[in-house]
This record gives sequence, structure tokens and C-alpha cells, in this order.
Amino acid sequence: MKKPRKCLNCKEPLQGRVDKKFCDDYCRNSYHNSTMRERNNCTRNIIHTLQRNRKIMADFLQEKSTSAKIMREDLLNHGFHFGYFTHITKKSGKQIYCVFDLGYYYKKENEIMLVSVSL
Repeated sequence: MKKPRKCLNCKEPLQGRVDKKFCDDYCRNSYHNSTMRERNNCTRNIIHTLQRNRKIMADFLQEKSTSAKIMREDLLNHGFHFGYFTHITKKSGKQIYCVFDLGYYYKKENEIMLVSVSL
């Protein structure tokens, strides 16, 4: 006699198609959400850090300015993470680390220039 098939999420007996794995959409969604939770949390944390970096840069640039000189420590004191950026571009021989539409490059060792980068 065959062992009864059970829902992968709630372990209730399954009825219907032979290849059925879940008893309903709720169990299917719940199962997949739980298996993807760790990956989703990692992605969510990275996006949050990128958004925080952009906000910090925007606050220093203010509304009408397209560039601003700032010390590296000032960015760090506001919670900026230099390891998180969306892309790197080169303009005028300078390597600009971009966070969405804003960027920064090093003028001197601890002096950073914030710039607005057109996409």
C-alpha cells in the first residue's frame, strides 16, 4: 500500500492530482516565503543600506547644489557605508562611486567630493 502524500507546508494529507505538493495556495505561498526568507532579508538589508547612503549624500548636497566637498569622517559619523554602491563610472579621469543618481570620489586621502551624476 502506498504511503499517503502530505502537504509540504502543513503536513495534511493531499487529495487530487498525483504530482500535487500543497493543499492550497496559502500553504504553497507560506512554504516558499519561509524558504526564501533568508535571501529576501539579505537583499532587503542591502537595499536599505543603499537608500541610507543616498539619503546621507543628498542631505549633504542639499537641494540646489550639484557638488559638495566633505571629509570622510563626516560621512562615517552619519552612518555612511563605503562598501555599498550601485555602480562605478569614470568622468574626467576620476573614478566615481555611485549610489543611484549621486556619487562621490576622493579628492585627497580623507577629502571626498559628492556629485550629482546624470544617468
